[in-house]
Amino acid sequence: MQSSSMRLKMIPRRQTPKASGEAAPPALPAKRTEEEDSAPSSLSSSNDGAKCQKHVKHIYRIISNFIWHGLLICDVNGIRVANELGAGNAKAARFATLISMMTSLMIGIFFFVSILVAKDKVALIFSTSSDVLVAVGKLSTLLAFTILLNSVQPILSGVAVGSGWQSTVAYINIGSYYVIGLPFGILLGWRFNLGILGVWAGLICGTVIQTLTLAIIVLRFNWDNEVKKAIERVNKFST
Repeated sequence: MQSSSMRLKMIPRRQTPKASGEAAPPALPAKRTEEEDSAPSSLSSSNDGAKCQKHVKHIYRIISNFIWHGLLICDVNGIRVANELGAGNAKAARFATLISMMTSLMIGIFFFVSILVAKDKVALIFSTSSDVLVAVGKLSTLLAFTILLNSVQPILSGVAVGSGWQSTVAYINIGSYYVIGLPFGILLGWRFNLGILGVWAGLICGTVIQTLTLAIIVLRFNWDNEVKKAIERVNKFST
């Protein structure tokens, strides 16, 4: 009798079905692992970083193209110099070079100072994201120096090409960018972990060397001799 009563006590009671109107107790939420908790945050941060980089690239592409196309107008000075040299007007060629250089330099200085003063505020034209503003603020100094150098370099290059120094200008460009600027940028960007700052700084160094080399060549021009060379070329290729 005792064993049978013990068995009856050990048998669990069946749960009676609840009435249809009675609400079931809420189920406990499943526990999330640490990987599941960190996955959404890391995914959102990576998406934010990608969007930030996309906005920054878009901003600098628009600004650079806008200013670059404006400065290309001054590069037409090379054609003017070539025409004046071919016509035998040394003073007119020198005057055209001087005016184009001063005009382009004034434009470059204006944008140079504007970007240095505004810094991250430049990005407000395109985006209000705080990440984009911070990224633009870090790169604004490099952008300002790039615009300043590119306000002078196209004029010098155009004058040298218009004077018949095409091969010399080509060698200067190759040496400045592919021999000095690009390797130095790769060294700063990857070896010293500077990223885009290092790559851009290396290219700016190449532009500085290119600009200084072209400036030395143009400043040492003997315009009367350049007129004689231009007339000789005209007579040579016209017969």
